[in-house]
Amino acid sequence: MMLLLDGLYPNGPVLERCRDYHWQFMIVLKDDSLPTVWTEYGALLKFKPDNEHRQSWGERAQHFRWVNDIRYEYGPNHRHHRDVHVVLCRENWQALDEDGEIVTKTAKHAWISSQKLRRENVHQRCNLAARHRWGSRAATWSKSTTVTATSISSPRIGTRCAAIIT
Repeated sequence: MMLLLDGLYPNGPVLERCRDYHWQFMIVLKDDSLPTVWTEYGALLKFKPDNEHRQSWGERAQHFRWVNDIRYEYGPNHRHHRDVHVVLCRENWQALDEDGEIVTKTAKHAWISSQKLRRENVHQRCNLAARHRWGSRAATWSKSTTVTATSISSPRIGTRCAAIIT
């Protein structure tokens, strides 16, 4: 099973629960979330020149960069830790603006992955899984896999979208 979660969920207790239940995950990593993880990503990326993949997906040109095995520490005095894998996708595509002119659009997406990233799995984990967390209920992901959109409620954060791949 793989959980696809939005940017409210990259935190120690969620990662711990996923580990305890052997759940895979892809969790949106916002620019202002987990600053120590972002710092490590930036510092280690320059030593990982092979950790990249470029591709065209539909009308989009995509560039993925990732760093595996980033130690994330949390809890009182950083007593707990979890190794996470971070991937960043930058993409651009052509679109028509309100005047009918062709303009170049850009986007950036980042996730924390429970599994190490590599050229052979980055497209599947990012495009075919993580980006579909907002997808339709019970949308087919592959012949034997189902993506189910659901809501997760908490008094602290309210109701949020999540998806579960089984």
